[in-house]
Amino acid sequence: MAVQAGRDAPLRHPGEGLDDDGVGHLRGAELALVKPLQADYRSGTITLMPTKIQGTGTNLTLAGTIPIKSTAAYAVTADGSVDLSVLQKFAPDVHSSGLIEIHLASQGKSSQPNMHGELQIKNAILTTDSSPVGLEGLNAQINLSGNRADIVKFDGTAGGGKVSARGFYTYGRDSNFGLALDAQSVRIRYPEGLRSILSGRLNVQGTPTASTLTGRVLVDRLSFTQAFDLANFAGSFSEDSSGGPSSAFERNMKLNVALQSASDINLSSSKLSMAGSANLNLTGTLADPVVLGRITLSSGEVFFLSKRFEVQSGAITFANPVRTDPVFNLSINTTIEQYTVTVNLTGPVDHLQTNYTSDPALAPADIIHLLAFGDTNAESASTPSQSASMGAESALANGVTSKVTGNFANLAGISQLTIDPLATDAQGNPGTQVAIQQRITGSLLFTFSTDVSTTQSATVELQYQMSKQTSVTATRDENGGYALELRLHKQF
Repeated sequence: MAVQAGRDAPLRHPGEGLDDDGVGHLRGAELALVKPLQADYRSGTITLMPTKIQGTGTNLTLAGTIPIKSTAAYAVTADGSVDLSVLQKFAPDVHSSGLIEIHLASQGKSSQPNMHGELQIKNAILTTDSSPVGLEGLNAQINLSGNRADIVKFDGTAGGGKVSARGFYTYGRDSNFGLALDAQSVRIRYPEGLRSILSGRLNVQGTPTASTLTGRVLVDRLSFTQAFDLANFAGSFSEDSSGGPSSAFERNMKLNVALQSASDINLSSSKLSMAGSANLNLTGTLADPVVLGRITLSSGEVFFLSKRFEVQSGAITFANPVRTDPVFNLSINTTIEQYTVTVNLTGPVDHLQTNYTSDPALAPADIIHLLAFGDTNAESASTPSQSASMGAESALANGVTSKVTGNFANLAGISQLTIDPLATDAQGNPGTQVAIQQRITGSLLFTFSTDVSTTQSATVELQYQMSKQTSVTATRDENGGYALELRLHKQF
């Protein structure tokens, strides 16, 4: 039985229409048969006569003999070039361009293929909607010999950095593979809210049923994006993955990848900043990775409870070999009136234990009251004007304004906005106090506070953190006076 398709017959993806000239289009790429397509089916074998496909950036000649219901040997030849933009039609989330040149001759049994030739990729771009990084300017060469494919060249850019790879793949009954990937200063945005620049080398080797991914990755730089949210980021560690079912290949690939910071990490956003170092190891499988190791924090700050807390020291430890389970040991403090309050946070994300201390020393109940209302229980009780109704009114006002200012601060990108509708000045006069704190850079903090009932009561403060031990603060007080303060912190 012989089948023949006419000359210039268009090649179309199902559902793709024809133009007026009768030629199919694949997102701007035109493909059509130049020679008539002739196929002969005899005794369970299809014989494809030499045919040519031409179109936008494409000129490919195909021929071959393919057994369908027989044990005969196969023989296939392909020679020419294909525009990589055609991939976009068959995979809608792929964005591609460039050229692939094919020079291939293959024959033998499907279980013992015998291939000869080469594939060349020239100036290709390949990205997907879901991938955190794409490839650009990719040039590669793959040599085919017998049942082995060798990657002799693979160079391109990814995230503004350089990537290269070398490796091999043997196919057939006992297939195996090996690949070495090098990256230099590659920018990626993953996980959500973090931007990193990575360098390192990864090695993949094994078989489809048992393989390993090893290597070392250095974090050259790490920063927050505007979309970073601390609550969502911390919560992601305690949630199960919502992705689809993993493949057998992912479940059978074991991981052993070291992840280290090349130098001290300095992260800063409007709500959080931190400095420290990381020494982690990625284990488990590709389908279920597990993080082990330690992140050490040396300094930083966080805004919450309408207060600015400074990070004194801390560590995040990953010690569970079964699942990624970060355990915190963090010490932060803040100053309220004459009291320096220290809060120690220990334990896993979903079961944090909190311990309060202060200098001068206060009872834990007084510290909590100080954090919530700005004074101790004793101070609150000794204030003659503070009746029970006033106390309830103050608590209600603080709760409402905390919610309103928190939402507004997030919307406006302000580090901290507080409104105290029941504040009093040093002379006991009532008024409404508004304070704004904005983290301008990782080392520069701006503070503005004012009593809205008068135009003469405004304080402006600019603090520059030169190092962990040294800071300079310039202040303009409500009386129009200026002050410059230098702080040196020394431990003995």
